[in-house]
Order: sequence, then structure tokens, then C-alpha cells
Amino acid sequence: MKGLGDLNVAAKFLRLSEHYDVWPRIRYARYLDTRKFKSGNFILIGSRRGVPWVQLFEPQLNFYLVQDAKTHSFRFLNRSPQPGERPYYGPDSDTKSQEESCADIAILPNLSNNGYVVIISGVTMEATEAAGEMVASREFSTALANLLRTGPGKTPARCAELLLQARSMPGTAGVSRIISHRLVRPQRAEP
Repeated sequence: MKGLGDLNVAAKFLRLSEHYDVWPRIRYARYLDTRKFKSGNFILIGSRRGVPWVQLFEPQLNFYLVQDAKTHSFRFLNRSPQPGERPYYGPDSDTKSQEESCADIAILPNLSNNGYVVIISGVTMEATEAAGEMVASREFSTALANLLRTGPGKTPARCAELLLQARSMPGTAGVSRIISHRLVRPQRAEP
């Protein structure tokens, strides 16, 4: 966690966990090491700029946070654009009071494929918070289950990445909608 938006997302997940009798722990990213990601489940809130452990999982991601060399603003690079998709997604301000930005939610296996890592990362703090609110919503599990279905009679995919469009007022999270997704094939676990 790096900012107020990250803290708000973590607080929502803590409240949500009470309904499932799960007691998560909040850990500062600096106190983790690579071995921790070989077992258990994790939620990483933020990009590799604030949470370096995200880099462990970036090779599996299609939407990769990059900085534009000219404007110095951040946006998501679409590594494999599908028909109708753009090569980049990022902030697109149409008025001064409401901003459109993007966030990414990735549900991936941990480094040993025996647990999961959820990565919630936005171009802005507000986009990260909006993505966290979406994950914590009641509707998210149904929407995710529908996206994970690969066809009749097939086993649903276990992992996915979702690109969101987030509309927010400066300083507050807003409404999100899924604009693209990818099913993720887990990489082989280390021997």
C-alpha cells in the first residue's frame, strides 16, 4: 500500500473478509520476500512503482503499466491488442471535474501454483480505488465467473486479467466498467 486509496481498498477487503471468517493480515511491501509468494494468497494493491513484487507476475500480464516518455504520464500498454482494442489505455480527461482513467485487476496463481495473487493497479490513485471497490462488490464474483467460462462443457479458466475504465472525481473513486479481459494461462511452477 502506498496511499489513501490503497488504504481504503484494504479496509474494504478487511470488512469483506469478516463475512467469510477469513482473517487477512496487512503487510508492508518492504517486509516481504520472494519466498512468501510461493505459498498462500495475496492481494497486491498498486503498481510495480509502489509494490515491487508486482514485477514477479508481470510476464503473465497483457496490460502493462508504462510511462510515456514525452508526457511522463502513465498508461497501460496492451501487449496483444484484439480487434477493436487500442494499443494503449490511460487517462482521458474530457472535463475538469470528471476524469476517465484505467485500472487493471489480475487474478494469477502464486509462484508455486498452490494459491492466488490478486493485483489491483490503476493509472491513478482514484482508478486503483475504483478497481478495489469493484472487486469488493457483490456483483464482481458473478461477472468474473461469466468471464472465466471458456465454452460449453469446458472447465472454466482459473485466472484472468481485467482492464477497467474508471470515471471519478479528483480525489475520490468512481464507477468502473470492464472494457477488456484476458484469460491467463498459469506458468509452470518452479521445481
